[in-house]
Amino acid sequence: MADFDISLDSLDKKRESNSYYCTFSEQKYNAIHKVYVLSGATEIANVKKNKDIMLVDDLRGDELWGMHQLIQRNISHSRVDEIVNNYLNNSTKAVKFFPSITVVLVPKDGNKPGNKYKQNLGGNLNIDGVTVSHPGIKDASKLIHNAPVILKWDKDKISAVVVDGQHRVEALRKFYHGDGSEGNSSISISFVIFENSEGLPVVDATRQLFIDVNNTPKRVSEQKLIFIDDRNLLRRLTARTLGALGPGVDTDDPYQELHKKSVFDFSKHGYISKYLIGEDGNDDEDINIIFRSHDSLFPWEVSHILTLHESIIQSIVLSERDVIDGSASLIKACRIIHTNFLESLLDDAASEWYGDQENLPHILKEEGLEEGECEAFIRLSELRSRYLEGLNEINESGESKKERDDRARDLRAQYVSKYESIKAFDFSVKNTTSIAESSSSVICEVVSQVFNSLWFVRKIQALLESGVDEFEPGDVYKFVVVSKEKYSSWSGSGSSKVRRARDEYIGMNDFAESKSHALRRFVSKAEELTSGNLLRTLVGQQALFGFLMGQDRLHDADLSFLRENLGNLMQPLNNLGESGFFNIQKKISFDVVGRQLELSPWEGLIVKGEAMSPGPNSAAKASKLLKLVYSGVRVRSDTARKRVGVSEYNSVIMSYGARIFERISESIHIDEVWERLREEGYEAYLTEKEAINFGLDDFPEAESATYPRLVKKVLGGRFMEVVFDTLHPVIDS
Repeated sequence: MADFDISLDSLDKKRESNSYYCTFSEQKYNAIHKVYVLSGATEIANVKKNKDIMLVDDLRGDELWGMHQLIQRNISHSRVDEIVNNYLNNSTKAVKFFPSITVVLVPKDGNKPGNKYKQNLGGNLNIDGVTVSHPGIKDASKLIHNAPVILKWDKDKISAVVVDGQHRVEALRKFYHGDGSEGNSSISISFVIFENSEGLPVVDATRQLFIDVNNTPKRVSEQKLIFIDDRNLLRRLTARTLGALGPGVDTDDPYQELHKKSVFDFSKHGYISKYLIGEDGNDDEDINIIFRSHDSLFPWEVSHILTLHESIIQSIVLSERDVIDGSASLIKACRIIHTNFLESLLDDAASEWYGDQENLPHILKEEGLEEGECEAFIRLSELRSRYLEGLNEINESGESKKERDDRARDLRAQYVSKYESIKAFDFSVKNTTSIAESSSSVICEVVSQVFNSLWFVRKIQALLESGVDEFEPGDVYKFVVVSKEKYSSWSGSGSSKVRRARDEYIGMNDFAESKSHALRRFVSKAEELTSGNLLRTLVGQQALFGFLMGQDRLHDADLSFLRENLGNLMQPLNNLGESGFFNIQKKISFDVVGRQLELSPWEGLIVKGEAMSPGPNSAAKASKLLKLVYSGVRVRSDTARKRVGVSEYNSVIMSYGARIFERISESIHIDEVWERLREEGYEAYLTEKEAINFGLDDFPEAESATYPRLVKKVLGGRFMEVVFDTLHPVIDS
């Protein structure tokens, strides 16, 4: 590449890029619109900061653009360091090579990316601010494919943004950090310019290009796709829950408005602030296979983005199954859209639906469904139709009943997997937006309201809004934003990360001692609000949403009950929280068989001693306890009149009993435990037959198989009474 001299007169008019020698080509590959690709090379100097080639970080995209216009997510500094240390700094290699980077020329709209190029009817690409010409050819009206061209752009109208190779660019910047240190080194580059067409929003096209070029061979992480994949409904719902606007919206999103004020304002509760949600700095897919721990959250963060996205929205809220670790189902999505119509569609007797697929769109529109909602039902209907056709073939096969039953079971499992496939939620951008903004918006509304109404979240919000002493609201805002953007990728616990961030931030800003002390107090106050809080853990949040969705399933299971009654459901939980019963340190005294124990009400469920007991099974038990106490179930006989299954009661008391027996068995023999329990009472926790056997003098010998189980069951039932008597008055207060 060779630079051309630019006159001082031209500098007065516009800030032009350097000139780039490229080969011009056009790509379409059966797509709707053309893409112009100009392939060449550039000196390393041009990809350095504040030069021609930009990263989103250079443009402060997270703060200024809005999440609905982000082209890519944050850079993983660990990947950058790996490239620098293991490749660029490695002097033992005979040769080194970097593959080409991909750069999109994006129109500017103030300090944001524009969704449309301005027209220049006299230019060969019809794009204002971009000049492409063939060397030595005066006629610029037509471009010759696969021929040399010179590319320039007006930097006041166009941004050249890297969409593939951002880690390579950042590594080169770090390696060649001094002026001129890069010598004559260059890197291959492909400039992409989209066809200037009314139906092709540039930002949306750039986001899609980023996904396509980055999804192989190393897949883009789910964290990143949440904010840039506009076609998948599951990702779109999570992004909307965090305040992202729909694609193509020109108005500022909440974070752009927030940046203008530079102080936190939580008065609008229609979404969860992204600054309260933790993310991993690493954007590789590898992070998804690691067990997520909330221990790495900053003290003001209340959950992790993948907990919100996968463990809550997909596995619980959008699951058709009554489990904690389910999968998002297209059936549940359609239930939320239109419950009554779904039930008629799922009625096997109503097979006439499936022979009249052509008429279905008309019927759905008459029901008042939006275009995207219609597409969801049509997709479900097509899957259901193929399932019923396969089932009919099996029933008419002449095989034995066992063979038919086995094949029918396999067929059902096959089609359930189709309903629950992530691809079942891929629609056009238009239809995904339609569904997310209409009926499915209740998902975003309910999830955000749950978090924003939790007692400790409200206290964190108040702390962020008010600051501490000399560390005022504007200082808090800057520190939290910098911590999220710069320090999230650090390894270690949240406590160690925030202390490192605090100390580095103090040094970076040269604070006076009084202001440094105020920042330390701010961090301490945030830690006090979240330390030991069970509802800030993954398993605790699974239990919380498991309980809430269980209440919704007692009605239409379409979230309408939750939407109308969420305040009444959350108030008892907040009463427990304000009284400390969601803190791992909170204990209840329990006297049993001559022993006094100090136990958490969550002991044996999601707590074991002073440690957490994670996992969906543990979360399910904790959600059952919430349901039992909320419903007024103290002993076994209460289940019959409280719409609570006796199996849920048994699950909780058996878990309690196993943990209590483990605690006391080292100092007392099981036979003595049994004798004492017979004296203290046992009938309220057992079936009639179990109670008769438990009272027999020869029970230990005659019923050796059930003996330990029933002893633990009675122990657990006794503790359940104590837990109920402690928690239920708080819930009702």
